[in-house]
Amino acid sequence: MKKEKVLKIAFAVGSLVIMSFVVNIVIARGIQEYHIIMPRIGSTTTGRIHKGNATGAVNNNTSVGNNYDMYTAIRIADTGQDVTPNTVVGAGQRIGIPYYNVHQVVNQDTTLAASTAPRVLVRVEAHGSWSPDSN
Repeated sequence: MKKEKVLKIAFAVGSLVIMSFVVNIVIARGIQEYHIIMPRIGSTTTGRIHKGNATGAVNNNTSVGNNYDMYTAIRIADTGQDVTPNTVVGAGQRIGIPYYNVHQVVNQDTTLAASTAPRVLVRVEAHGSWSPDSN
């Protein structure tokens, strides 16, 4: 009886330690939600997130107006230079975005640039989240 109680307490403490470790990993990664309206011509950008490691980026798009495709790229926030290819993401998609040369981007502030196809002549609203780091 006493062994069961000790095992239950040990399991509970172990579970809390593991959960706190997982939460710290998730919190350490910069994730930003976006609610944007893309212009008819050109692109718009989100806020800045610091790139912390040499992994790819992630865009988790929850919706795009009229189910248009959205084109996204990661940019250096200070220069506006695209450091990833322009990648298509549709409503409800979560995609990974590879960097051209990830080691040149680590420890820099980045932003997500978003646009629609040139044939789309209306402003389009999109919602989702993104991170310059995938883990």
